[in-house]
Amino acid sequence: DADSKKDFEVIGSGNLYEVDIPDEQIDQMLDWDKPLDENSMLGRDLLDAIEVDERLDLEDFEDAMGVSDAYKDQPEDGQSIYGLLSSSLGGDKEASEFLNSLGIPGIKYLDGTSRSAGEGTRNFVVFEPDKLKILKRNEEKVK
Repeated sequence: DADSKKDFEVIGSGNLYEVDIPDEQIDQMLDWDKPLDENSMLGRDLLDAIEVDERLDLEDFEDAMGVSDAYKDQPEDGQSIYGLLSSSLGGDKEASEFLNSLGIPGIKYLDGTSRSAGEGTRNFVVFEPDKLKILKRNEEKVK
């Protein structure tokens, strides 16, 4: 019977970090919630990289980016492109490494309370966390 307290094991707790991400790095991130034509760092560079990568189907990405005749001006959002990269390259790690190789340092997305409003506060995923400055860990300043 798993209802008694002794039947549950606490495996550990996570940590909450407050970090400083430079504004220029945030500006270069893939925006999960915006269509690709509003993602400033994507576009021709991404298509050029896809074209030379044997694992990727250029036509699929042209459709998703809204540049093919069939899907002209109907771009997918950043989340869809990331998903397409992930499934084509073998996983999220590979998709992140691919984007990072193009100078896209991470992903930004609206948090849970902002998502329905379409604006507000954001969460960030940084592909190279060693480039961050950690300010606080679990509410305590880091020296």
